[in-house]
Amino acid sequence: MKSRAICIIGMHRSGTSAITRAVNLLGVHLGEEADMLPPRPDNPEGFWERNDLYKLHDRMLDCFEKKWDATTPLPNQWHVSSKLKSIRHELIGLIKNNFSDHKLWA
Repeated sequence: MKSRAICIIGMHRSGTSAITRAVNLLGVHLGEEADMLPPRPDNPEGFWERNDLYKLHDRMLDCFEKKWDATTPLPNQWHVSSKLKSIRHELIGLIKNNFSDHKLWA
């Protein structure tokens, strides 16, 4: 089955959780609720972001000695860097294992 993905990106506290939950309520697959980051006092309705992707993104930033709140850009061509080879393969596997059976996912 060919599937389509919706990618929701944005700065923290910019409404990405609300948008992600809205598309989920419209039928877009995000994964199981147990896979999501748990709610916290600063976001009691939940983040609607997969915990495994959150950790993968942090590892990706670590490859370039960055944190989520860095203000300096990633290096040119960072997305094809050999530093990300194992993370790239892990991401492909994560997508295949969790989303390939869904026509539309985010």
